[in-house]
Amino acid sequence: MGQQLVPELAKIIAEIIAEDQYVEVHRDYEIVGQLDTAKVEVIDNIVNELRMGRRKPNYQKEIQEIHATKSGRTKEVRVIADLFIGVFKAGSLFFEIKSPPPI
Repeated sequence: MGQQLVPELAKIIAEIIAEDQYVEVHRDYEIVGQLDTAKVEVIDNIVNELRMGRRKPNYQKEIQEIHATKSGRTKEVRVIADLFIGVFKAGSLFFEIKSPPPI
């Protein structure tokens, strides 16, 4: 129960707080875009390795890995942002909210 309840509660609370300051705020918001296929593959590999404990999070290194690859081909990518804020200070802001698995 906690694995589903905690992220949902966090989304609701974040949405209420954000709505006070921003006009465009959505929960479970679909984002669609075109990404280079090689970058998608690198991102998928990074996420899988993090999930399996094969690598430690290192934002700067991960961004460098993603930027260092390019195939020249693109594909449509769809993600669902747990929380999307359309007009944030530096552009759009979106979150994926996770909770730890139950012990």
